[in-house]
Amino acid sequence: MGHEYPKQMYSRTKDPVTVNSVDDEKKLNPQGKPQEWFPRYIHREYPKALHRPDGTTVTVNDKLGEDSLLAEGADKYSLRPFPKPEPEPERASTSAGESFAMGPSAFQKVQEVEFTVDVLRQKLEASEDANAALKSRIDALETDTHGKMLTLAGRIEGVSKTQDELRSIVVSLKTLLSDKSEAPAPKQQREKQPA
Repeated sequence: MGHEYPKQMYSRTKDPVTVNSVDDEKKLNPQGKPQEWFPRYIHREYPKALHRPDGTTVTVNDKLGEDSLLAEGADKYSLRPFPKPEPEPERASTSAGESFAMGPSAFQKVQEVEFTVDVLRQKLEASEDANAALKSRIDALETDTHGKMLTLAGRIEGVSKTQDELRSIVVSLKTLLSDKSEAPAPKQQREKQPA
């Protein structure tokens, strides 16, 4: 067997840490609490870079930061680098010697449109993911609520049966008591007569 320690432990929300023993590893995941640290790499969505049109990036550390920057507009921040700005139009001449400005190429226009479509697709996917997560949570709550209602119904039924059994016992006891009160009194012992 090879050396198991030191090794990296990974979390969904925290930076990796190095553990040097089994005890260190147990301290990261105390019993009775959900496991947070794992020995296998876990992809973390954050921190991530958002791109600006000028080519610089901004690092965001959570969904809230990302959403707030992206809400400023697709023209200010993007998950993908912006297309490079167009160079100044070149001047060209016709055979007659007339000069005119050449606009951006069709290829560059297609790139810009594709970029905008990608940005919109990313926003749509993020929205769909959020909707799916919300639907999953609602389904889980409905399932949990349904299970609790079934458990409660079973308990109510059990209480009802217990009440019926208690009523039956009370009726039986009343019958026994009334039978005893109607029965002749036991004969008292004869008094000993003096001899």
